Formats: sequence, C-alpha cells, structure tokens
Amino acid sequence: MRFELGNKMGKGRPKGATNKSTEIVKKAVAKLLESNIDAVQTDLDQMQPRDRVNALLQFLKFHIPTQKAVEVADVSFDTRTEWIDKIMSYDPNELHKKIADATK
Repeated sequence: MRFELGNKMGKGRPKGATNKSTEIVKKAVAKLLESNIDAVQTDLDQMQPRDRVNALLQFLKFHIPTQKAVEVADVSFDTRTEWIDKIMSYDPNELHKKIADATK
C-alpha cells in the first residue's frame, strides 16, 4: 500500500531506521554460519579458487552494505586510442624501467 499525503494514521518509518525483516534475515544467516563454521570452512577449502571467491563475496553481502553506482567521467574512444598509441610508442625496456621506478 502506498503512503499517501495527508495520511493521519502514521508517519511511516523514521529516517535511518532499519528494516526489521532484513535484520532478522541477517541475524539468521550469521547464526547459521556461526553454528556451522567448521563445515563451511571445509566446504570452502574444497572449492576451486574462483568458486571460493564467489562464495566469500556472497557472504560479504550480508556484512558489508552494497555500494550504490557512481557516475564516472566518460572516456571517449579517441582518448583511449591516444593513450594506447603513446604506451605502444615507448621502447619496452624504457617502459619496464618507468614501471619499476614508479613502484619503488
């Protein structure tokens, strides 16, 4: 049901208040993981590295808030082409030296 202007029944959820059902799910997942931590670790150890990383990322969704999309500057094709051409014009030995100097 949509909140309508002029509603006298209630003011809705206060700003910053947490969603109770989301909190219940988060606590249930945390309790499940805590009570089965050894089995979860064994399963993670048996996974392929790629699958293990994906599983860990899924777990993190319950711990770290999902980030919202951020607008980035548009990099036109011409700019990228110029940058690639500039890199390709370097002598490979000189390029390796510049990279090594930058990481010191």
